[in-house]
This record gives sequence, C-alpha cells and structure tokens, in this order.
Amino acid sequence: MESLLKSQNYENRKGIGHLKELLGKKSKVAYHPLALRENDVEEIAKHTKRFADWAEEAGRKLKIEGW
Repeated sequence: MESLLKSQNYENRKGIGHLKELLGKKSKVAYHPLALRENDVEEIAKHTKRFADWAEEAGRKLKIEGW
C-alpha cells in the first residue's frame, strides 16, 4: 500500500499507521477475545474509524473505482 500511494504521489499516508495498529491487534482479537479489556476495544474502534475515514478520502482523491 505504501509503494502504491508513493507511486500515485499521495502524501497523506496516515491510514497506513492505523492499519498497522489494527493488524498488530489481530491475533489478540482472533485468539484471545476474553483477554481484551475495554480500553483495547476502544483503541481498536478508534483506529478502525480513522482508517475507514482515511480510506474513503484516499479512494475519492485517487479516483479509485467504486469510490
């Protein structure tokens, strides 16, 4: 994703950081759901929302089909 954004000269790459945060928590969510604390869930929700907002903006600005 980083190289694609770079090749398109798309400067706002904040969404990559949000996606990395989400992927970093994937195993904990998938395999240890009882170990999640409320603040873990809030953190995941925050990064999910921010990534989704970023993806919507990036999709429109880069004129990706379907946006």
